[in-house]
Amino acid sequence: GTVNDLGLNVYPNPSNGNFIISTDVSMTVNVVNTLGQVVTTLSLTGENKNKVTVSSLPTGIYFITGEAKGLKVNRKIVVE
Repeated sequence: GTVNDLGLNVYPNPSNGNFIISTDVSMTVNVVNTLGQVVTTLSLTGENKNKVTVSSLPTGIYFITGEAKGLKVNRKIVVE
């Protein structure tokens, strides 16, 4: 299995601090800054159709990390 099996999408990227994270499967994702600090933790579940909106993130580079079905995902997001 590849990372793409989980269907993790982050858009728009780059963003202005407001963006959407969506996946094909239910999972919990962390938004991590370049210092390795978890800025926020999000649950993508059937209840929210595996889709959440992140808003008002300060300018910078972040990594969206998560794990489901034994697969890890990692996406970089740039906030301008």
